[in-house]
Amino acid sequence: MIARIVIGLILFCLTLSNANAASILLRTYKSPIDKADKALLKVYLDGVKEGIVMLNVTLQAEGRQPLFCQPQKLALTVEQAEEIMTRKAKKMADPDRVPVSIILIHGLQDTFPCDEKH
Repeated sequence: MIARIVIGLILFCLTLSNANAASILLRTYKSPIDKADKALLKVYLDGVKEGIVMLNVTLQAEGRQPLFCQPQKLALTVEQAEEIMTRKAKKMADPDRVPVSIILIHGLQDTFPCDEKH
């Protein structure tokens, strides 16, 4: 699984000759060039999601405040992450200029808020 994500990210970076940054903006995510580009963007989002979730797990393991409080029995899919990101973007003033990672973090915080015990 991790190898697939890494390979996908490498291929994705190689295919974006006009990309000037490592982050993918929402406008880029929403406008894939073709089916292959769309698949690579999904792999990118899956990697971003996994990174955010692992950061959150690490924060909790260290006894620090998590970014969001996802139910323990929920395995977040890339499709769910995309829906969360899309829902959050609709509430933003100019989301097309924002990296998908930032939108996803804020969407996860809205979707899975922490209570007082965290």
